[in-house]
Amino acid sequence: MSSWLIPGSDPVIQTEDGGQTVALPTEVNGNRKEYTLDKENVAPFEMERIDYPVIEEDAPMPPLSQEMVRQEAKQGLLEIRDFVTGDEFVAMLQELYALPVQERDEFVRGTILDEDELEDRGIHVPEGLKIQRSRFGDGRPTLFCVAKLLSDGVRKVTYTFDSETALA
Repeated sequence: MSSWLIPGSDPVIQTEDGGQTVALPTEVNGNRKEYTLDKENVAPFEMERIDYPVIEEDAPMPPLSQEMVRQEAKQGLLEIRDFVTGDEFVAMLQELYALPVQERDEFVRGTILDEDELEDRGIHVPEGLKIQRSRFGDGRPTLFCVAKLLSDGVRKVTYTFDSETALA
């Protein structure tokens, strides 16, 4: 059975021993990416399971009016904006962007995606927001994103940080 993951989120696979691993894209089919477990390309680290839902191939989107999507998306982006413009988060971003480009991924994995590290820095991720790895569909490099799932449990809004961004 094929399943399709919401664009922009990391595919997380539950292993038989209870661990989680990330499966990388192995095939592109139109605008959707099919994800399968490719044992040659599995990420070599444990990750927290991301509970964003998987959509079955050709499944209809859950009902949510266009106006409701617009309102929830706007509210979600405002929540993300308020979080990422907090003093502690901005200080962490300044530290990230002061690093050479080749060291930023390690900082993201070791600091930004680590709840304990964030807590040590006084950064508390609000309920309903998720910091996760991300990828643009056109291949531009990204570091991470902050995401907010909408009430239909399928759509989400994200604020993505890429490696080329410089803080003003």
